[in-house]
Formats: sequence, C-alpha cells, structure tokens
Amino acid sequence: MKCNGIIAFIGGALVGAATAILLAPDSGENTRRKLKDKAEQEYNNLKEKVAKAKCDCNAPDCECD
Repeated sequence: MKCNGIIAFIGGALVGAATAILLAPDSGENTRRKLKDKAEQEYNNLKEKVAKAKCDCNAPDCECD
C-alpha cells in the first residue's frame, strides 16, 4: 500500500503544479511552453525512478549498469 500513497502524492503534486501554472498571469504561448517543459521534465524523472526501482527489485528486464 506504500506505493499507492507515493502515486497519490506525485499525482497531487502534478495537479497542483499544473493549476499554479494555469492560474499564473502569463501569455498562452508561455503557459503552454512551461507546461510542456515541466511535463517533459517530470516524464524523464519518472522514467529514471522506474528504471531504478526495477534494478532495486532485480527485475528480469533491468538495464542496470
């Protein structure tokens, strides 16, 4: 059940960040760019954490160095 709490926390943080960006006074183009950049950053961060978790669990498809 620890995993569910972590997922809920991450989801809440992402929703909060997106809401803050959308409500901040800025042009639509800048807001879209910020959202895209943040989404890419979080996606890459999540990929790294999943890869590390696979290695920590000795998963058969682990690509650890």
